[in-house]
Amino acid sequence: MTYSYYTYMRLGYGFDINFGNSTGPAALVTPSAPFTSIAARLLFHDTSDYERQGLGARRMQTYLAPQLRESPLHTSLTDISTTEIFRLGISQAAAAGMDLVIVSYGANGYCGLCPAQVKNASWVAWFKSNVDYARTLGVGVSAYTLMQANGWGEAVPESEQVLQRDGTRGGIACFATDWHAAYRQSVLDFVAETGMVGVETDGQYEGAYCGDKNATGDHRHNGGANSWHAQMEATASFNVALKALGGYQTGADAFFWSGVNRWNHADTDAGYFLPSFLEKLAVGRDYVYDSTVLRLHSSGCYSLFDLTRMTSNNSECPSRLACIDFGLASYLGQGITGIVVGESM
Repeated sequence: MTYSYYTYMRLGYGFDINFGNSTGPAALVTPSAPFTSIAARLLFHDTSDYERQGLGARRMQTYLAPQLRESPLHTSLTDISTTEIFRLGISQAAAAGMDLVIVSYGANGYCGLCPAQVKNASWVAWFKSNVDYARTLGVGVSAYTLMQANGWGEAVPESEQVLQRDGTRGGIACFATDWHAAYRQSVLDFVAETGMVGVETDGQYEGAYCGDKNATGDHRHNGGANSWHAQMEATASFNVALKALGGYQTGADAFFWSGVNRWNHADTDAGYFLPSFLEKLAVGRDYVYDSTVLRLHSSGCYSLFDLTRMTSNNSECPSRLACIDFGLASYLGQGITGIVVGESM
């Protein structure tokens, strides 16, 4: 399927939280609105052994989703509040041999591709100047966006939120709306105008039910019956359009059939923020192994978060740089790109 998460396709109309309780992945079919299903790819195995099946799954991904084999080294920037700080992070990444920098979630001076910035011509021109600077050093620039909302610091309009079964709005956006389509287009326009080489898409779509049947509004689905499919189509179409711009897409979700290059090996705060640095590495290696039984190593990344806190007065690491070096070596040695999230050093 277009979206596979860490499992593969599930079929059925019974109780299933992924497909909207008892509604199933339905669609409204009329003479004027024909239905075309999301594509599925069927792989026949000659064994019931789980790890042997993993070899077949990875072989299929190699042929049908070759972008998963692209493996640039990338790191995240947590501060772009000034030109000097932004370019310092870029130049340090270039000196360290990085191919890509990602303006990260919560970065100072950044709102996650929210309208306040991407619709501001002066800010767009400023961002483009830094992208151009990075290009002179052989580094590409990507940036984070939270797809289920609209940047941070800006609420999703209530009428554009998913309508839950209890009649309340869910806080996150329904993707099958004209409002969210305009948001997705603003991201694509920003990428094209600035020359960015990638986008980090977080929370693209995770099965949120939407029962809205607002005939006079902009929810383009028939209530909960086909909200899953309608939102999935919107997500996949965006991914295809981003790929057409040449974008390298990282994120928390495994939409690799529609073009995503890489997603996390373990998208869990519990693993990222363990108090012990060595315990974090050990758990991280388990996540990496479990994740790659059915997927290519190069399709995933694992993050090194909050190194300042973890390495302060910590006998496990003689210095912060030693921790970074050891952590990166641990993941890179397994063919995994670790992302160092921290201030410029």
